[in-house]
Amino acid sequence: MRRQVTAYIPFTRRHPLVQPFTPEESEDLLYNLVSEYLQRDNLQALPSSQRSLMTLVLRKLLASSSFAIAGALDALTKRLQARLRRHEPPQTLEGELDEDYEALDETAEEWTEDAPEAEPLSDADRSTLVQEITDLESFRNLAVSIQHNAKGKALIIALERAFAEAARLGAARKAIVFTESRRTQQYLLRVLADSPYADGIVLFNGSNNDEKSRRIYA
Repeated sequence: MRRQVTAYIPFTRRHPLVQPFTPEESEDLLYNLVSEYLQRDNLQALPSSQRSLMTLVLRKLLASSSFAIAGALDALTKRLQARLRRHEPPQTLEGELDEDYEALDETAEEWTEDAPEAEPLSDADRSTLVQEITDLESFRNLAVSIQHNAKGKALIIALERAFAEAARLGAARKAIVFTESRRTQQYLLRVLADSPYADGIVLFNGSNNDEKSRRIYA
């Protein structure tokens, strides 16, 4: 444990601060609708053998931001539409989610069950599939309509408090903001770009390949 090795390792002291926030009504509605959807007994959009893994990822994106879950809902909708037309999706669901959720590889390492090939869609399932597409489209449209998240606004207040505490302790005026999703990261970049901290932002993620990022890495 940390306390057992403090004599040998000079750990940085931690001073936790909590910044409360209250989601907007539309954010609450989106969260509840998607949560209820993920609890349904029968879901056509998620492979049954990987449902636990996919549900975990979707819940992380849902908790990250409305922007993050909007991308995932769009991917699920398009997959079901392709299945309804009896077309194969261009890539696996894991591949689509991995484009936004960088920790998917680490999460998937805990998943040991092999996914079977998708069974042909029976005529009896078509009406259920159409209804699920309709539901996913409504969830996605609601997510897209949300332009600001209460958590993003609370970040500005949290930074002000954290920097004030850092100044009191004589610490550097720096902050690292972690996100579960690249879409959430892009949203926070827009929020911070309109804040007093705009000139000091450095963006890092697994797809950084622009000239500025390469200079920073070097």
